[in-house]
Amino acid sequence: MALGLIIIGKVVIRVVTKELVEMNPTSGLSSMISVTLIMTIGTLLGFPLSGTHVLIAAMIAVGWAEKSPIQKQMVKMIVISWIGLCLSQLDLGECCGLA
Repeated sequence: MALGLIIIGKVVIRVVTKELVEMNPTSGLSSMISVTLIMTIGTLLGFPLSGTHVLIAAMIAVGWAEKSPIQKQMVKMIVISWIGLCLSQLDLGECCGLA
């Protein structure tokens, strides 16, 4: 489940920390520890988690807790793209006879 995070995690972190929320190394470490715990527990419980979704949510949460400025317009775009991704996968499953 965390393969996507391993492959493109560094790029996602760079974009998110520069464009979504301002972070320092300590807050970055806090978010990565949170992601590790959530992904490990979720995987052990059998939840289908997306590493990049958990990473972005953790970084937003850490930025919010530290009262760092968060680009709300970018958060809105991310949420809309996540919803669109879920809806497109539902349609793809129906088209292929998987649903």
